[in-house]
Amino acid sequence: MNKTSATEAEILGYLQSGNNGAAFPELVEVAARNGGMARGQIAIHLTDDLVVWSGMSQSFADAVVALRARGTIHFHALTSGFEAFIVHSAHGEMLSLPMATDRRPASGYKTGSSRMRV
Repeated sequence: MNKTSATEAEILGYLQSGNNGAAFPELVEVAARNGGMARGQIAIHLTDDLVVWSGMSQSFADAVVALRARGTIHFHALTSGFEAFIVHSAHGEMLSLPMATDRRPASGYKTGSSRMRV
């Protein structure tokens, strides 16, 4: 089993063990506990200016993208800034990018991270 497949198995195992969903910081913690390299400089983008999550390793991003492409996992947006704050701070993370809204800033949403398009 290659590194990406092992990471996919870790993510799926966690989600199938009674966890009805997870935020990216939670999945990063799971991968790190199991010896995986989850943190890095990669960001997953839905569009050129809409980032799903940043600060992950290539192997972790590859695993997430592969699982989503197969329809095994799905992305669901958090419904409010408060919810995002609670979910992410519970895992020692803080949002570093603005939350997407129905109205996009005139300059768009931008990141300096490496890009991976979903």
